[in-house]
Amino acid sequence: MLSWLRRRRLPETAPELRPPVARRLAGDAAGNRIHALLDAIGLPWREPRGRLAERHGTGRHPAYTQTVIALPTDPPLVPGLLWPLDTAVWPDAPPDLPPISFSSACWVSPDPEENIRTAVAALSAALGPVEIVASSGLRRAEWRDGAAAITLTTWREILPPPREPNPAHLREPRLAQACHIAIETGFRRSLSKRERDWLAHAVPLAENPSRPAPTLEALLRRPAAEAMLEFARLPDPAMAPLLDQISRAPATEALIFCQGQFCLVPAERIENFCVERLLPAKGSGGATLLARLSPARPGWLPPVLTLAGDPCPDGLTQLGERLAAEFARPCEISPYANDV
Repeated sequence: MLSWLRRRRLPETAPELRPPVARRLAGDAAGNRIHALLDAIGLPWREPRGRLAERHGTGRHPAYTQTVIALPTDPPLVPGLLWPLDTAVWPDAPPDLPPISFSSACWVSPDPEENIRTAVAALSAALGPVEIVASSGLRRAEWRDGAAAITLTTWREILPPPREPNPAHLREPRLAQACHIAIETGFRRSLSKRERDWLAHAVPLAENPSRPAPTLEALLRRPAAEAMLEFARLPDPAMAPLLDQISRAPATEALIFCQGQFCLVPAERIENFCVERLLPAKGSGGATLLARLSPARPGWLPPVLTLAGDPCPDGLTQLGERLAAEFARPCEISPYANDV
C-alpha cells in the first residue's frame, strides 16, 4: 500500500475527486489528488519542456521508436515499471511550456490481469478505489480529477497471433502483458495580470453561435490539446461574463473566445480569418470560422484555431468579416463545397 505515501502525507481527503467548484477556481492545487500524487513522487510535471530536456536529456524509447525525455522518480509511481515515466519529444512543442502527458508500463507477472490489479492497488492508496472495467480482451481503470487523468490498460494476448508481430513487443516481450500507464496532467497556464486586465475591459464583438456555451465547471474537466496550450488558460471566475462571446482586448491587443477551451490570442499572431462553407450532402453542412496564426518559431507549423461553428453554410460570413475589420486582417470566404 505504498508506505511512502504515508511518509509524504498526501492531503487526507475523501475518495470523491471533485472538490467544490469555488475551491477549484480559487486554484486550490492541493485539492487535486492526481496532482498531489505526481508531486509526491517528484514528477516535475509543471516544469517547461525545454528545461526538462536540458536537465534529463533526450533519447530513443527502449521499446517504441519515438524520442522521449525519461523522468525517473523516487519512489516510482507503481511497482514493476519497465522504464521510468517519460514524455514524447515532438518538433513543434513550445520549450517554455510543460509537457501535458506522460506514460510508462509496469510488469510483475505474465498475467495481464495481475499487472493491472497490482497497479490499481498501488494507486488506490492515493486516489481512492476504482473499478477495473472489462471489455473483450481489454481491461481498463481510470481516475479523473478535473482535467487530469491516470489511465491503466492491459490487453489479453490475441489468439491466433497477428500475422505481423508488434515491433515494440520484439524489443520488449513483457510489453504484451504489461499494464500500460497514461497520465494527462490537464495543465493550463493561469491568467497573467495583463490578461486579467484584458478580460476586465474586454469588448464583446458577437455572441458565439456555437451552443451551448460551456460552463466554468465543464472547462475545469476538459484538458487542452497540446497544440492549444499556448493560448488556453485555466478556468477563472473572471472568464464567466465572456464564455458565450467572441471579444477583443482593449486597443485590439488580443482575440478572446471560448471554443473547447477559453483562449486568448495576441493580435500580432493572427494572420487571417477563414470561413469554410459546406452545403448539405451526406453530411448536414454548415460553416466553421477559423483563425490562422503565425507559427511561434520560424519553421514550425502555423496553428489554426476554430473560433465557432454554425449549422447554416452562410451563418458565419458576417462574423468573419467583422473580425477581419476589427483586427485589420484578411478574411477568406471559401467557395461552397458539399459536406461528404
